Amino acid sequence: MRDLLISAPIAPHAKGRPRTAIRGGSATVYTPKATKQWETALLLHAIRQIGRPGITEPVRVDCLFVLARPKRIRKSERQGLLWAPVRPDVDNLRKAVLDALSPLWTDDALVVCGDSLKCYAEAGEAPRVVIRIRAAGEHERAEVRAVELGLLEGCE
Repeated sequence: MRDLLISAPIAPHAKGRPRTAIRGGSATVYTPKATKQWETALLLHAIRQIGRPGITEPVRVDCLFVLARPKRIRKSERQGLLWAPVRPDVDNLRKAVLDALSPLWTDDALVVCGDSLKCYAEAGEAPRVVIRIRAAGEHERAEVRAVELGLLEGCE
């Protein structure tokens, strides 16, 4: 599988909490309208850029969420991307991306790893979402990666 890069010029949006409604005497759970619209917009950007690859092997999905730069951070103060320790939470942003892109792979379980970064845009730049999808092949075996991250220390 080749590396796939998606760059969507849309502001990051967190996965909305499921909502419940009573319709016809039974409860129905649904995703909020704003979340559905955002997920559709992201999927359309992805399809325009990479098509429908029909991914069938384990993949790594890395996400860069670039939020609008707040006015309190003046342009001359600091340059480049800056960490954004604000809401929405990065895990909810990632969940929205993975749900939006689920038509690109045959099973959601194929996404086995990946990093997510949340930051403010560079001065004068617009918010965006950048996603890289690549094979999680033998060069990135799970045990080796867990050791590199120090996640297996003290687990014996």
